[in-house]
Amino acid sequence: MKKILVVDRDEIQNKILRNTLENDYELLFANSLSDAIDIFETEVIDFCIMELHLPDGSALNFCSRVRNSKQNQWLPIFIISANADTYNKLSSLELGADDYITKPLFPAEIRLKLRNYFRRLEQKNEVLLPKNLPFHVNTKKRTIYIVENHESRALDLTSKEYDLLLTFLINVERVFSRQELLDLIWSKDHHVVDRVIDTHISILRKKISPYSKCLCSEYGSGYKFVAPEK
Repeated sequence: MKKILVVDRDEIQNKILRNTLENDYELLFANSLSDAIDIFETEVIDFCIMELHLPDGSALNFCSRVRNSKQNQWLPIFIISANADTYNKLSSLELGADDYITKPLFPAEIRLKLRNYFRRLEQKNEVLLPKNLPFHVNTKKRTIYIVENHESRALDLTSKEYDLLLTFLINVERVFSRQELLDLIWSKDHHVVDRVIDTHISILRKKISPYSKCLCSEYGSGYKFVAPEK
């Protein structure tokens, strides 16, 4: 189930979104930018719906920060606001927002916009990765490719290796503990021990050569994937 973060202190609008979307998506709520950033550090978010004006800053600053970051730069963002001013709308879109929706929110409009976005993404059969990664993902084939000199080489991955590498690629620079990876990839298998992660990481490093060093360990914390140096 896709995970959507709603960042707004308007409880009425939050209730509308909850009633509209909770049957189709997993929803998380934050009342401020700082709360949203904390959630991003611990959760894998697929979509963000954010109020333009928040107690500790503007969604415009957040958009700019996300689009210029190594992590989450692909994140789709809808900005919502009671302000229908054209300047705010254009500024939001210019800084990387995917849409600007004026309040009051209409449940059918939000539902359709989200459904259409995810449908288009599925039709492309690909995952949006940071531009500085030499990888391409085809979700329909469950295949990850290394792209070098404008040529793609499919990686020979098992199902778990695919899920594991994809998790790292869409969360560049984020450190995952072994337990987090077990919960994400092996959630239904309660007999798997955390040393299995180490084995899979070792195998993955060999398979993604020459980018083996990008999959690195953080002593005492876990593993993360970093973009290769140019």
